[in-house]
Amino acid sequence: MQNQSVVVISYGDLEKLKDSIVDEIKNYLVPGSQGTRYLNKSEACEYLGVSRHSLDKLIANGLPFHKTGGIYRISSAELDDWLLKH
Repeated sequence: MQNQSVVVISYGDLEKLKDSIVDEIKNYLVPGSQGTRYLNKSEACEYLGVSRHSLDKLIANGLPFHKTGGIYRISSAELDDWLLKH
């Protein structure tokens, strides 16, 4: 039988851990991380010159996005390609 440990963590510490993990994922998706820029919804709205509501409609109509930890990220390269096709 293997040694097993039990770790007790408070809800506050669990939230901090979650936020830290989400921040690491965000850092992975920063511009230049894989040759493309990933935009959050506000940046995508500015990039397109549209409102948040209009962006949500585009997403509902198939605009590709990535959602990590509740955060939407839109690849500028995928966005450009999608716009050319629609």
